[in-house]
Amino acid sequence: MAAAKVAYRVMRPVLGKKPRIIERGGIRYRVDLSEAIDFALYVSGHFQDHVTNAGLKAIPPDAVVFDVGANLGSMALAFAKRFPRGKVVAFEPTHPGFARLRENLELNPDLAKRVTAVQTFVSDQSGTTHGLSACSSWKLDGTGAAPHPLHGGSLGAVEGVPAVSLDDYCRDEGVKRLDLLKIDTDGHELAVLRGARGILKRLRPAIIFEIGLYLLEERGVRVDDYFDLLEPLGYRLVSCKSGRDVTRETASREIPTRSTTDLLALAPR
Repeated sequence: MAAAKVAYRVMRPVLGKKPRIIERGGIRYRVDLSEAIDFALYVSGHFQDHVTNAGLKAIPPDAVVFDVGANLGSMALAFAKRFPRGKVVAFEPTHPGFARLRENLELNPDLAKRVTAVQTFVSDQSGTTHGLSACSSWKLDGTGAAPHPLHGGSLGAVEGVPAVSLDDYCRDEGVKRLDLLKIDTDGHELAVLRGARGILKRLRPAIIFEIGLYLLEERGVRVDDYFDLLEPLGYRLVSCKSGRDVTRETASREIPTRSTTDLLALAPR
């Protein structure tokens, strides 16, 4: 975020303030360049491409993918393009994020045919009374409301948005296959996994999730909690950054203290 803010300040006189339509990697987006994700797409042509590429060679072109924490749809659309005969379910709880997701899907009608947008929190329990919140905006121009002191995110409106566990969602929707589960929920990842124990055991998807020690501390979660959940299910963890296995003993070296990284969880199928 710090580097992006500096770059944005330098480029802002040229960029202007108006949203614009861009195309990157064959995908169209409506971007607000004062937003960190949008700025990354505009400048580099991708956002977190290590997530769409890391250790996923064995996943077939007709993969079923769940994108939990979809925001504006940058990853959901990238997954839809990477798996040309696949299906993506994009979960986004916030009203601003979901509106942007729908807008970007409309800009890509061919890809949108294979993306289902679901406005809900994903957690360990289903229901309408949950007290959950989520960030939807990472402003580079200093206008974000009450930004998080480290990752800079601002909460998005979520009035009336329910929560669902992935086990309940898959039961209700008759999901019989899941190849990849991506989770980026700013520290809520463990709750998402706890609500997916049944499908992890039964469907054995690959999992990519964000993790950072400061986010765990904020929620009273330990790194060992992830191992306690995933090891009995046969999963091993791999760093998307280094490619090394992550164990209880090496986790402190692979997981940053004041930023985040992405881990890939793999289980024999």
